[in-house]
Amino acid sequence: MKFKSISTELSVFFGALLVVICAGLGILSFTEARGALSSSIDESLTQMAKESAKAVKARVETQLNALAALAETDALTLDEKLRLLDNEVKRGGHLRMNIADVNGKAKNTNGELTTISDRPYFQKALAGEEAVSDPVISKADNTLIVPYAVPIKDGNTVKGVLIAIRDGNELSGMTDDIEFGRSGAAFMINKQGTTVAHKDKNLVINMDNDFENVKTDAGLKSLVALEQQMADGEADSGEYTYNGETKYMGFAPIEGTNWSLAITAPKSEVMGKVNSLMISLLV
Repeated sequence: MKFKSISTELSVFFGALLVVICAGLGILSFTEARGALSSSIDESLTQMAKESAKAVKARVETQLNALAALAETDALTLDEKLRLLDNEVKRGGHLRMNIADVNGKAKNTNGELTTISDRPYFQKALAGEEAVSDPVISKADNTLIVPYAVPIKDGNTVKGVLIAIRDGNELSGMTDDIEFGRSGAAFMINKQGTTVAHKDKNLVINMDNDFENVKTDAGLKSLVALEQQMADGEADSGEYTYNGETKYMGFAPIEGTNWSLAITAPKSEVMGKVNSLMISLLV
C-alpha cells in the first residue's frame, strides 16, 4: 500500500501493531483464565467427592454401629423372639430385621422365612465382619433393598447374623442431596461398575453397568475410562463426552465399602463465566 505521508503510514503500522498486541494479550488472558478455572473445577469436584464420600461412609457406619450394639445384647440370641426387634424397626426406619443362623436360614420381624446363604453380605458377616450390601432384590417380596449385616457372637464364635433391611433407594437419596452448580449431579457405582445410586432410580433397579453398556455403545468409552478409575478405588477428576455433551467429573472411594462416588457437571455451565470473559476481551 502507498500512503500520501509518512505520518499516515506510521499510524497504520502502529494501529495494526496495537491490534496484534491486544489480540495476543486477549488470547493469552483467555487461555490462562480457562486453564485456571478448569484446574479449579477439577480440584473442587474431587474435593467435594471426597467430602461426600465421607458423609456416605458416616451414614453407613451409623447403621452398622447401631446394629452391632443390638447384636451384643444378651437378649438377641437366635432363640429369642423377633418381636423384641419391632421397636427397633420403627425407631431405625428399617423395613424389617432378620436373624439368620449359620446356615443362612433367616426369619424376619414379619414372620417370613428366607434362605440367604448365597448373599455376599451374609457370608461376610458370618466371617465376623460388618457388611453393607449393594441394592438387591429381596427374596421375601421382590422389592429393592439395602441390607446391613453384623455377626452375632458368643465369645469369638459367630453363631448367627443380625440384618437390618432398608429401602433400596436410600443410597440414591444420599446422592440426590449432593449439588454442584445448577445441573451438577452425583452417582455411585461398585467395583464391578454396577450403578448403586443415581438420580434415575431405574438404573439402580436394573443394575445398570456401563462396563457392559460400552460393548454396544462406543460413545461411553470416555466415561467408562473414568469409571474404571473409580472401580480401582482412585480419587481423581477428568472429563468425558456423551451424546454431544461434555462434562467434568470428580470421584472418590467410600471407605469401608466397595463403592465409589462421582459428581458431574456440564462443561458448558461451569465454563460459562470464561465464555463471557472471552466476549468481553473481544469487545
